[in-house]
Amino acid sequence: DLKVYIFYSSRTEPEILSVYEGYLTKLEEKNIEYEKIDISESKEKAKEFDIEVTPSICIVIQGEVEMRYEGLAHMKEVLGESMIGDIE
Repeated sequence: DLKVYIFYSSRTEPEILSVYEGYLTKLEEKNIEYEKIDISESKEKAKEFDIEVTPSICIVIQGEVEMRYEGLAHMKEVLGESMIGDIE
């Protein structure tokens, strides 16, 4: 059971998801479930995952956070083809 949580802030990064739309499409093509969470609107979820920096990505496997990436520098690395293949 694998799920990718993508945390962002619509207040400070309103365009961030459009920048990475191609990567999100790759997740969909590989049937990897993901959830985009705007911490401006879902403070509870951000607190649950202890999110302090956006954008952040948490990869959850069988209910446990196995990988966490914080900051813009990691977005391409995590959502890129090689990482998607690694987490399948």
